[in-house]
Amino acid sequence: MSDTVSLAHRIVDSDAFASLRREQRIHERFHALGWSSINGAYYRDAQSEKYREIDVLASRMWKRTYRYTEQLVRVRMVVEAKSIKGFHLLLGGHVSSDMGYDHRFWPGNDYPLHERLRQALVKNDLLEVQVRWAMNQLEKLAFPGDSASVSRLLIPPPPAPRSASTFRETNIHGTKELDSSVLWRASQSLSSAVKALKEELRDYHLGWMTAPLECSPKPLEGPPKGEDVADLRNSFRRQLGMVDIFHPIAVVEAHLWMPVGSSVERVPSCRFLQLGSLGTPTWWVDIVDYEALPQFLKATTNYYAVSLRSVRAKPVT
Repeated sequence: MSDTVSLAHRIVDSDAFASLRREQRIHERFHALGWSSINGAYYRDAQSEKYREIDVLASRMWKRTYRYTEQLVRVRMVVEAKSIKGFHLLLGGHVSSDMGYDHRFWPGNDYPLHERLRQALVKNDLLEVQVRWAMNQLEKLAFPGDSASVSRLLIPPPPAPRSASTFRETNIHGTKELDSSVLWRASQSLSSAVKALKEELRDYHLGWMTAPLECSPKPLEGPPKGEDVADLRNSFRRQLGMVDIFHPIAVVEAHLWMPVGSSVERVPSCRFLQLGSLGTPTWWVDIVDYEALPQFLKATTNYYAVSLRSVRAKPVT
């Protein structure tokens, strides 16, 4: 019995147990704020073709009526939780307000999805004129005027009080190389997760967009029936009413610091923008000190709720 108790104490004192409890607490905080949350969601990484874990994936949905049709927007918080024992994060660099990388996903302007749709139409034996008609209808439904049909739901992420384009992971005596940096690996994991989630959405929307062709009896010869092709317009309209907004967050058990003149100050959070060679952000992620997470989540939740309420979107419960 004493051996079992001793082993239990050793497990409780382990990094694995601390990591698990940290993720559970983050998951519980989302629930307390009204989010649906998954502690441990798995996806297939496109580059390695291996399954990876998202520590916490939280979501909330709102709906809005537009021209007698229902539009849906889902905000998804993608969270990676890490501990950096004995290290501090020093963040700096000068960045503009231009976000560059767009975490929003909408079938109306996702051109990889459009190309896959075109290929699926050809595969279903549509004539060239029918394919052109279908793609033209998609464009007209997506952009009925000067802007997107869901333009009011394509809200930007919350403004960040602080942003940085570079960082150092240091224990004062030394600094980690980029490849061994815990924060860098967390950021890249989040990038891979968002890419995979977007690819899942492409599969989902493509399936529903082509459903009239897939589900109807096919003629023995020649192209699909005219009414089945016409039904594509209705399936397009339904899918174009759906928006997904991704918000990546790296929660770290470490102090964050930023330069102030010739000194530094501790900060609760910072938006890290990964810049490309042309100076444009190719990716961004919010870095949050674990101790400051309750305030950060409360403020972020309020931002999305107020922003979507201002465009007459109501929460879906």
